[in-house]
Amino acid sequence: MDKQQKLGLIKQIKEHLKFKIENFIKTNHLINNPKIILIGDSMIEYLDISKYLFNHQSILNHGISGLTSKELYNNLDSILNDLKISQIFLSIGANDKIVDNIEIDNTLYYIELILKELNNKYPNINKTFISLTPIIAKDNKLYNTPYLFGRIKEEIIYLNKKIKAISNLNNFNYINVYDSLLDKNKNLNINYTTDGIHLNDQGYQIYSKMINKNIKRR
Repeated sequence: MDKQQKLGLIKQIKEHLKFKIENFIKTNHLINNPKIILIGDSMIEYLDISKYLFNHQSILNHGISGLTSKELYNNLDSILNDLKISQIFLSIGANDKIVDNIEIDNTLYYIELILKELNNKYPNINKTFISLTPIIAKDNKLYNTPYLFGRIKEEIIYLNKKIKAISNLNNFNYINVYDSLLDKNKNLNINYTTDGIHLNDQGYQIYSKMINKNIKRR
């Protein structure tokens, strides 16, 4: 992907973010009952709740494809408004360097701010961070697809390690989905992906199973 293509894709991502935020602001007030909410980037947005999270009726998907930790922190109030939430699942940080040119230390800084803000807003509910997911090997032909943007496996592993520690310090549960999606060479299993990064049906079955295990039944 050349520079112009990358800029075009990032522009689309920003436009999508604006559209989704505006939609949440318009519709959140219509939701009254306590809900389980999923917040995050494309890994969350593309998760079909009706198909995979079938064990619970009241789950909201507030994922936004291309979302970064900085944008989530800056728009957290708009995404949540005054929703009454019974449980939160969060996954963020995978797009930071690609979309907002945020280095790892700043990603961790924003993630900790988000966790603290969620603890302030919802002090007495169960909150869970879902780990970032793996990518395919560099020698796979899919590695050059647009959405990978030259992501680096070692950086994802490092982020997950640090996020787990931050989650523990801020009373968030942590789900390690990363390891469950690997092949024997410790890369994203090609059988679980559509484009080298996003999950297909088989991948989401694994991903959602781990979420279902952590849903607190009322």
